[in-house]
Amino acid sequence: MHRGFKYYYGEGLKSSRKTLYKNKCFFRYILYFLAELIGRVLIVFNAHFNLAAVRQGYIIRKNNKLDFSSAFRNVGKRVSIWTYILTLCFEGLIIIAGIVAIATLAVIFGSIGYGIAKLSAAESAEALILIFAAPFAPLAGIYVLVSLLIFSPTAYVFANNADVSAGEAVCACYRSMLNKGKATVFLTYFVSSLLKLLYLGVTSVGGYFVIQIYVPNDLITVVAIAWGIVSFLGYVAFAPILTLANKVVKEHLFEDVVLDPATAARINEKVNISICNGKKVEASSRNLASLFEYTEDPYKIIEETQKKSCLLESKPSKTKKIVQPVEVKPQPKKKTMEEPQPASLATHMSAEGLKN
Repeated sequence: MHRGFKYYYGEGLKSSRKTLYKNKCFFRYILYFLAELIGRVLIVFNAHFNLAAVRQGYIIRKNNKLDFSSAFRNVGKRVSIWTYILTLCFEGLIIIAGIVAIATLAVIFGSIGYGIAKLSAAESAEALILIFAAPFAPLAGIYVLVSLLIFSPTAYVFANNADVSAGEAVCACYRSMLNKGKATVFLTYFVSSLLKLLYLGVTSVGGYFVIQIYVPNDLITVVAIAWGIVSFLGYVAFAPILTLANKVVKEHLFEDVVLDPATAARINEKVNISICNGKKVEASSRNLASLFEYTEDPYKIIEETQKKSCLLESKPSKTKKIVQPVEVKPQPKKKTMEEPQPASLATHMSAEGLKN
C-alpha cells in the first residue's frame, strides 16, 4: 500500500533527527560516513554498503538507533554478494541497450534530415539534422532516469532474500515499480539534493555579498574564514538528517510496494486470492470457494510451502507398540477365626452364643 511522499518523507526526517540528536548517534554516524566514503571506492565493498543501508533504514525507523553490527550481519555471504553484483551488471546492460537503441533511432532520423536537406538543396544541412535528431537526447535522459528508478529496489530485494536469483530480483523490481513508487523515490532524492544545494547557495553566494557590503576591507579575510567554518559546521549538522531520511524513506516504501519473494510468501502463506467473480452468495458457506480464483505462482512459493507443510506433518508410526506391564497390587489377606479378634468383636460373639 503506497502512502504518499509526504508521509514517507516526514517519517524519515523525524526518525533520522531523533536518531542523530535525541539518541546521541551523531558522532557514530560521522565515523561510519568516513568509512563508507572510503569503502565505496571498490565495487565489492560498495555492494556491502548498499545492502547494509537497507537494514540501517529499518533499524532507524523502528528503533531510532545506528546499529552497524546488525546492519552488516550476514551481508558478506558470497552467494548473495556476487549475485547482487551480477544483477547490477545485468541491469546496467539493459540500460546500455536502451541507450544504444535510442542512439540508433537518432542516427536514422538525422539521416532523414540530411536527405531532406540534400533534396531541397538547403544551404545548411546541419540545422535539419539537428532538428530531427535533437529530440532523442532528452528521450535518452528520461529513459535512464526511469530505468534507475525501476531498478532502485534491487538492494532491498537482496537484503531481504538471501537466496534470490538475478532474474527474480529484476522481475520483482520491474513488476513492483512499474505502477507505483517511482515518483516517491525521485522526489526523495530531488528534495534532499535541492535542500542541500539551497543551503550551500545561501551560505556561499549570500554570505559573499553580505561580507562584501557590510564588512570592512581589512577584516574581509578573517570574517570570510570564520563564515566558511560556521557554514561547514552547519552543513555537517544539517545534511546527515537528509541522508538518513533517504534510507528510511526507501526502506519503508519498498516494504510497502515491492513484490519480492519474501513478501509474496508472507502474504500467500495460507490464502492466494486474485479476483472476485461477482457471483451472488447464498447462506451456505460452501459457496464461498466459488468466489475466488487462484493466480499464477511464478516463484513456486505456494508449491514449496505445501511441500514443507507435508514434510512437517506427523506420519503414523509403523513400529510395534510396546505394551507396558501392568502393576499388580497384592490383595489383602482375609481374616480367619484362628487370628486373634478385637475385644469388642469377641464379646459380641460370646453374647450371640449365650442367646442360642
